[in-house]
Amino acid sequence: MKTKLLIQAAVITLISLACNMKHWQTVSEHGFTVTMPGVPKRSQETDPADCVTTYNYTIQFRNEAYTVASVEYPFAQTDEIVDAEAIFDGCRKRDLTGMNGTLIEDGAITLGGYAGRAFSIDSDEIRATVTYRMYWIRPRLYQLVYSRPKGVPLSADAKRFLDSFSFQLTSSGASKPGQRSESID
Repeated sequence: MKTKLLIQAAVITLISLACNMKHWQTVSEHGFTVTMPGVPKRSQETDPADCVTTYNYTIQFRNEAYTVASVEYPFAQTDEIVDAEAIFDGCRKRDLTGMNGTLIEDGAITLGGYAGRAFSIDSDEIRATVTYRMYWIRPRLYQLVYSRPKGVPLSADAKRFLDSFSFQLTSSGASKPGQRSESID
């Protein structure tokens, strides 16, 4: 009887581990490439007022979420955007206010010589810690967002996701669209 219970417990443990396994994918679209722990849900939204299109790629697990957003501006409008820091400050302020959060870390980063910002917000309201990495690579603003229970440090999976981001440029300097995702694991 004891052996049977141990076998049942082992089977239940293996089943629950299999349900939570991540199947890492490379997503290459809208001028970026990133590694995500599964096939993301894709969505697209265009603001008719300024013709800005946002492409979102999200994977939600029980206690965490991985998101990449590519915000694409009409190229002609980007001549007016000369201060990437103002964009990052505006996004950070919007999210701090929206989550009624507390900024717990913030700093400038770069990727391939392009300006970026990394910051984390703790929110009692949504009971989460949310880490962001943003890059302004004309004509796109890229945002990587990793959310987990409040106070939980970045996991190895989160670091893999955040550190895997790269972009491609065309000869005009604009980031270019890529291909659909493919599995790497």
